[in-house]
Amino acid sequence: MKFENIIKNISRIAAALILYFLCAGFYLGQKGFVMQPDGNIVLVKEANAAVDINTMAEPVDKNIALSLPDGPILGNANAPITVYEFSSLNCSHCSTFHLSILPLLKKEFVDTGNVKFIFTNFPLDRKAMKAAMLTECVPESNYGNFITTLFKKQREWMLSRNPEQVLIRYAMLNGLTESQAKNCLTNDALAKDLLEIRQQGLDRLNIKGTPAFLVVQNGQREMLYGAPDYNTFKAYLQSKIIH
Repeated sequence: MKFENIIKNISRIAAALILYFLCAGFYLGQKGFVMQPDGNIVLVKEANAAVDINTMAEPVDKNIALSLPDGPILGNANAPITVYEFSSLNCSHCSTFHLSILPLLKKEFVDTGNVKFIFTNFPLDRKAMKAAMLTECVPESNYGNFITTLFKKQREWMLSRNPEQVLIRYAMLNGLTESQAKNCLTNDALAKDLLEIRQQGLDRLNIKGTPAFLVVQNGQREMLYGAPDYNTFKAYLQSKIIH
């Protein structure tokens, strides 16, 4: 084959690949997803930077029907303010919040009995979905520790050639047998429940990225979108307690 023909064939293949990715990107965009440079498919506007406290809270109609998890709870079950933390276990912003910001908020607001947090799985892709399923299967006494482990070890299991195997190993360190973990990952009913909560977040709470927070107080609801820093979140919660 002549050199010119080889170049032409390479050019055709390159053009076809470019067209494919353009079409795929358009399709995913229409469906509310985006393909990242590393090939991962995630929700559009995965997570925003910290936003101004005056514009971050958006009211949610109290008449909108919501079916949200009631636990496990971080804090006093009778705390007057409930914060639902919508997180994807493969989201770096969620990891930063959970590992660096939540402990400070816990000391300031949870340990004082004013606020309780409820972790709410909002998986962004298949890997995060598998991790989310396992959080629902570990013993409740290990629930918080398991989530913390998944965030701390996020890069390890996300970059693994066999993330499911790594996740099973973590689950076994948190109260499950290997067979229990494998059965959990094939539990269609559990997967359906998680996806229903996720879809509810999309359709009724307009969640398009993680983390996101639903704050409930005296029947009133507000959404906080994005990843606020500690001082921003602290100021917001203080304003809720004062009022």
